[in-house]
Amino acid sequence: MIVRDAYVFVDINGEKTLAGRVQHVREDRAERYFFAYGKSYASRPDAYSIDPRQLPLSDKVVACEAMPLAFQDAGPDDYGRYLYEVLHGHKPDSPLDYLTDNGQASIGALSFSNDTSKPGLSRLLHSTRLDELVEAIDLLERNKPISEPMRQLLAPGTSLPGARPKALVTDDNGEQWIAKFATPNDIFDIPVAEYAAMTAARRMIDTAQVRLERIGRHNVFMTKRFDREQGAARHFLSAYTLLGADRARGATFYRDYGYPALANLTRQVSATAQPDRHELYRRMVVNAVLGNRDDHLKNHGFLIEPDHRRYRLSPAYDVVPAAGGTVHAIALDIESATASLPTLLRSAGYFGLSETQALSNIEQACEVVEHTMAIAQQEGMDPVSLQRLEQGMMTLSDGALVPCRQRGLHSLNLSGVGELFDAPDKGPDPSRGRR
Repeated sequence: MIVRDAYVFVDINGEKTLAGRVQHVREDRAERYFFAYGKSYASRPDAYSIDPRQLPLSDKVVACEAMPLAFQDAGPDDYGRYLYEVLHGHKPDSPLDYLTDNGQASIGALSFSNDTSKPGLSRLLHSTRLDELVEAIDLLERNKPISEPMRQLLAPGTSLPGARPKALVTDDNGEQWIAKFATPNDIFDIPVAEYAAMTAARRMIDTAQVRLERIGRHNVFMTKRFDREQGAARHFLSAYTLLGADRARGATFYRDYGYPALANLTRQVSATAQPDRHELYRRMVVNAVLGNRDDHLKNHGFLIEPDHRRYRLSPAYDVVPAAGGTVHAIALDIESATASLPTLLRSAGYFGLSETQALSNIEQACEVVEHTMAIAQQEGMDPVSLQRLEQGMMTLSDGALVPCRQRGLHSLNLSGVGELFDAPDKGPDPSRGRR
């Protein structure tokens, strides 16, 4: 029986354009999804494939055993699904309900509707009312009842990926930002840690624009949506989707779905493959030394170019230090997911770099660690939390990459930190071909 069908829209030059239709079918215990592009869309000269690997532009019906991965990219993960169920009071009949509920707030250029009319616009809260969101999130995290007005505030958050509480807001210019909140069980102030890491890293890698807001005793990490430009939505696909990582098997996971595979994917799909591969290596070493072990394939992504034919690496996002451990979500080379100097140097060739170039990048990344700690201290992180934050970080010592030593706060060098805040946003770097 057909459980649900939905119409799929893409963004072309700022206009929502009907691209196709997806059906979710459940028969006995079997689940199937069927997708087809509309004939009028496929005949357009500016039409583009939603996913060149799984959903190539054609007149054929594509059958999948699970929801197409590009649609999963556009929808929520754990927190957004939880929020949907809280706000609606029940689980959805179909995963497509998550998508049709999002209106035009979905990540990337995709949006979904129950009919051929364009998806509706979400009513986003202005960032000056973050205090109301903080209160609503706090009540939700403590399993307390929330009022109907609070439900309306939280509703756009059902569109967002990730496992942590977050919400969509706008600024005075109508630009959209994702607000990310702390949770009661955080062992240090995650919003401050992410802000410090992203701010420090921007001198080495291309990152999303960020800021930190203080609402009473709460810190809120804010990151500007990089999939929106002048009101238009840019098509986004995760590395997980482009690599088809739903087919991953344990025996070959390191080889087929680690950073080397991601470098090869970048070489194949990027409009500027070599600069993007070098950028990707820098991100890998920054993640390694900052202790961002949650660098899975959905935390790497690509944005489609204006010609709708090629892609570029999206700005880095979700660079969140963790407390302890050296094993990453994906392999750093084809043999190991454990951060070490030999592993990072051995991997350099996959990115078109020499070991000398790689070592220089690793040395720069260790400076990012110092800046991260200094910024976290400057933003008021307490000494115990600073020690916990530092536990997951690494540095070069005697020719090896080792966990940072437990240092007294007097050893943190705050000189020059002001430059990180005074420096203009990282724009295109002609020498590296970055966006």
